[in-house]
Amino acid sequence: MSVDLFLQETPYIDFSSPIVRDQSKALFKGVNSELEKARIAFEFVRDHISHSLDVDAPVVTAKASEVLQHKTGICHAKANLLAALLRSQKIPTGLCYQHLAMGEDDSGGYLIHCYNAVCLGHRWIKLDARGNTDTINARFSLHEPVLAYPNR
Repeated sequence: MSVDLFLQETPYIDFSSPIVRDQSKALFKGVNSELEKARIAFEFVRDHISHSLDVDAPVVTAKASEVLQHKTGICHAKANLLAALLRSQKIPTGLCYQHLAMGEDDSGGYLIHCYNAVCLGHRWIKLDARGNTDTINARFSLHEPVLAYPNR
């Protein structure tokens, strides 16, 4: 399977924009390992970019460059930024989606949550840079996904 699709620039994963290029240079200066680049980018997006709902942000962002400019975004926007940072380093990165019911079933409504899949070596790992809270503790893991919301 070719990973070329997961290396492409898109209107929302705009890794050639100046702000994303500059952030990539700063984050990855002197770092050669793809594993370390993935960990650094994940922790940066998770810890330094606020989830819009957590901070009641007055702006809506979608493109990676907008997320960096405003330092906020919902899970979809943060996943775009993580993908942009890693794709800028030629690390294949995709988007994954989770259907989250607000209750035991969809009768109370549902949300679609977004996180990333990153190809390191010949193995895909799942990374959720949504941002941690008192009840969310997503972490970088090579062994099993440690997502913001558990699958049920």
